[in-house]
Amino acid sequence: MQEVTTKQELEERYKLVSFLLGDEWYAEDIGCIQEVNRLQEITELPGLPEYILGVINLRGKIIPIMDLKKRLGMQQTEPDEKSRILVVSHRGSMIGVLVDSVHQVIELSSSMVSEPPATVASNRYIRGIGRVDDRLIFILDLRAIFDDSELSSGEEEISGYGNDKSKG
Repeated sequence: MQEVTTKQELEERYKLVSFLLGDEWYAEDIGCIQEVNRLQEITELPGLPEYILGVINLRGKIIPIMDLKKRLGMQQTEPDEKSRILVVSHRGSMIGVLVDSVHQVIELSSSMVSEPPATVASNRYIRGIGRVDDRLIFILDLRAIFDDSELSSGEEEISGYGNDKSKG
C-alpha cells in the first residue's frame, strides 16, 4: 500500500523558544538553547565589552553573560523577577544570554515564517519573521551575534576562568 504524503507533512517546521526583549517578541531555535535559568548574581569582570555583564557560576561552570538588549542596541530596562538567562552552546563553550522573559516553546511551519524585508535583511542577526496569531516574532541567529562580538575571541578565556583543575 502506498502512503499519501500531505502538504503539511512536507512543510518544514521550526521549534523555537520565544522570549521578550522590551515589547518585542523574539525566538531562537530550540536546538541552540541548552537550558533556561532564573537570573542569578552576576560577577562583573573588568575589561569586558559593555554588553558582557560578567560571569555566573552554573553548577561549577563559569559562564559569561551577554545582555542581548545592549548587544542589539535596544533601550535598557532593569532586570526583574521575569528576567531569564538562556544558556546557549557555541563553539564548545556555554554562553548565557539575558532576556526580559521567556514565553514558551512554539512550533511554526515554514508557511508561517517569512524572509525579512530588504531593510531588515541587512541585519544578519534576523533569520526570519514568524507570524503567530496577530503577533510578529523575530527569529534570531544567536550564533551570528556571538561570532560578531568580542566574546567570540575571548570566550574560551572567560569560560575557562576558574575551571583549570591542573593548578593548585
